[in-house]
Amino acid sequence: MRGMPASQGILYHATPVRGTLRKSMPLAQRAIRGYNAASARTGWRGWSCSMLDAAKIGLMVYGLILIAGGAMGYARAGSTVSLVTGAVFGLAAISAGAAAFRNPSAGLVMGFALSLTVGALFAWRFISTRALMPAGITLVLSVLMVLLLTFTLQAIRSAPPR
Repeated sequence: MRGMPASQGILYHATPVRGTLRKSMPLAQRAIRGYNAASARTGWRGWSCSMLDAAKIGLMVYGLILIAGGAMGYARAGSTVSLVTGAVFGLAAISAGAAAFRNPSAGLVMGFALSLTVGALFAWRFISTRALMPAGITLVLSVLMVLLLTFTLQAIRSAPPR
């Protein structure tokens, strides 16, 4: 059911609802503007969809890294504080990533606050110890998450309403 009228350059395709035809943007324009199938389904416009997906998945990976770092601190130094802190902050980051799937703004704000808190704690620790592992690496990861979440929240808030 796909066809392209030569005069308009618009693709028509069947929607899953009752087989009706719907207009969509030509593929070249979608590629230039950053549209993809997920942005068409969710309603996010432009690059914000891919940033949103990266932020959601990034929060979950960040949480797993925090949990792994806490477990590594426990295994190497016997630090129960590292294990508990890594588990608490890691599970909170995974929860924020999961919450972002249902309510992107709330989940990303929660993840932003968490990343900022972890970043501040490890910045203080890095300044006092000057140890690259684990304080420096966790600080860099936290700063990267804060930047990603800042740009994603800005893109969400600047997106035109549906």
